[in-house]
Amino acid sequence: MKYLLSFGLFISICWSCSLEKKEKFSTHTSETLHYATGFSYTENPKYTVVDIRNPRDTGYVLVRYILVDRRKPLPDSLPEGQVIQIPVKSAVAFGTIPCGALSELNVLQTLKGATDIEYIRIDSVTQKIKTGEIQSVGNSYMPDLEKLIMLQPEIIFTAPLDQSLQNKLTELGLNTIICTEFTESSPLGRAEWLKLYGLLTGTRTTADSLFRRTEQNYLKAKRRVDSVSRRPSLLVEKKYGQVWYIPSENSYAANLYRDAGANYTCQAHGSNPEKSIPLSFEQVWTRYADADIWLFKYFDSERPLLSLSDLQKENETYAKFKPFKTQQIYACNSAFAPYYEQATFRPDLILYDLIAIFHPEILPDYQLQFFHKLISESCVSHSID
Repeated sequence: MKYLLSFGLFISICWSCSLEKKEKFSTHTSETLHYATGFSYTENPKYTVVDIRNPRDTGYVLVRYILVDRRKPLPDSLPEGQVIQIPVKSAVAFGTIPCGALSELNVLQTLKGATDIEYIRIDSVTQKIKTGEIQSVGNSYMPDLEKLIMLQPEIIFTAPLDQSLQNKLTELGLNTIICTEFTESSPLGRAEWLKLYGLLTGTRTTADSLFRRTEQNYLKAKRRVDSVSRRPSLLVEKKYGQVWYIPSENSYAANLYRDAGANYTCQAHGSNPEKSIPLSFEQVWTRYADADIWLFKYFDSERPLLSLSDLQKENETYAKFKPFKTQQIYACNSAFAPYYEQATFRPDLILYDLIAIFHPEILPDYQLQFFHKLISESCVSHSID
């Protein structure tokens, strides 16, 4: 929801910036990228070439950006691609993920507008929204075009858009930076996209340093559970309508759970990392009724914490699952906890929460930052910091 572009809705993706000639994508062009596979960059004396991999045809380039220093004369000869002058002075974010990146890099003065501001849980961003420094530009599906024209951002950070919307933005002379970090199955692969934002905003050194911090913290935490003898089995998410969506076997979430010391299996073996696998309630019951721990995320602005009785009211059969009976259910209310804002660029923080849930003996004094344990009594008066 945080990009408000369903990762499964890649139906009519726009490639208005696509190259006229199909170019093969190479992950070996960037010596400084170690985990990310969705973009690459090559530095030249007068410009930097950034390639975004096509999520639907992964052997080829989706869009190419040519980054040129705005403080120097434009080079006489440039390769084919969309020219972007850097450092970028003004930007709009379609979704909260770019907001998180710009906040991490301490360049929020660049951010002039954002979509879906009601979902943003980043204090530095919400404060600027209150003061009017960051304007609301509608939602990601139907942005306020008049507001965008008024703001005239140099770039718009966005996931792939539908063709008609991309065409309209192009007609208005608005440049889009297509970000596909959600296709990365590695938590550190997603986090490494911070380097792209660093290239664009002139904060490359800061981005490299922040990523190294995240990488070190993540690997240090992961090593703490590498030798655990018991890995709890997991049931994840909950029923949505008539379907129960669970992360695919090779997904970002699945790898994050395993890195935290859990035994997570999808049993559907979906290979697309950004897709979830739809299961019927019966399928979930058959496969996960005896799971050790149940973990899910939800959005509820009226109830900071969910109780076991609240969950049972949603569906009486939830009470039949083993984690309900043993009170081993943990939930993250993204209306209060900045899970989606942090998950992309600070997976190390999420990892510590998960380790504390799966292996509390390893982090006995740790206080959960994103998840809370469901208890018998409703605690709606309690707030999440």
